[in-house]
Amino acid sequence: MTLLCKNGAQSVEIFKKKKKIHVDIIITDIKMPIMDGMELIGMLNERFPDIKVIILTAYSDFTYAQQAIKFQVSDFVVKNDFF
Repeated sequence: MTLLCKNGAQSVEIFKKKKKIHVDIIITDIKMPIMDGMELIGMLNERFPDIKVIILTAYSDFTYAQQAIKFQVSDFVVKNDFF
């Protein structure tokens, strides 16, 4: 099953409502409205450490990459690398 959320807060709501949801991987951006990707990753890292996270973003700022490493993100892909 694939779920598409518009922001991190919507993802958190899905986890709260569906107690028996099983998620293997989350692909997120860094900049999103309401709750950004780094906040989402921080929450996931605390509550669901087995979920793999990939960041797909246009932000190549090394600060984001450092924070992603602390959260044990599986991969950090910069969209600009595709072009």
